[in-house]
Amino acid sequence: MGQELPLHWSGTKSDLEKLADEFVAKLKSRVGEGRSLSTESVDGRPMNSMMLAQTIIKRRRERERLLGADLFSDPVWDMMLDLFVNARIPKRVSVSSLCIAATVPATTALRHLKVMESRGIVIRTKDHLDQRRLYISLTAEWDEKIDQLLGLWSHSGRGAECPGNAATAILR
Repeated sequence: MGQELPLHWSGTKSDLEKLADEFVAKLKSRVGEGRSLSTESVDGRPMNSMMLAQTIIKRRRERERLLGADLFSDPVWDMMLDLFVNARIPKRVSVSSLCIAATVPATTALRHLKVMESRGIVIRTKDHLDQRRLYISLTAEWDEKIDQLLGLWSHSGRGAECPGNAATAILR
């Protein structure tokens, strides 16, 4: 298969960072290749939840680009998917980055973020180096709910869809 790490890592930190960068680049290239939308990966196994979330994000952006962003809006779902994917990279998500992922005006994204926080979907964490910066993440409960939903979709063939009002459905 791929390159395996020894049980006891003896390389330098920069070696490990290079390996991590290669892994992320390979992952990004697989997602960015524009493969036909399928619930199976290249090796025939079901697509994992992260890959499915990335595919949904990509398809939603394609739909907006081709048909118009003003016709489609589901900022809560866009934010949930972004947080779900970034938790697996792993990458911390700032409030400003999450607002961009929502593809709506920042004021609208912030309003939805407050609702998500009040419902226990996300938590805010201060940056210990810069107290002005806040990071957002899904709670463990909601990360699991989204993982379960994407898992169901990947096995049922529904993952390729860009469901309308998906956030509303998952919040019920």
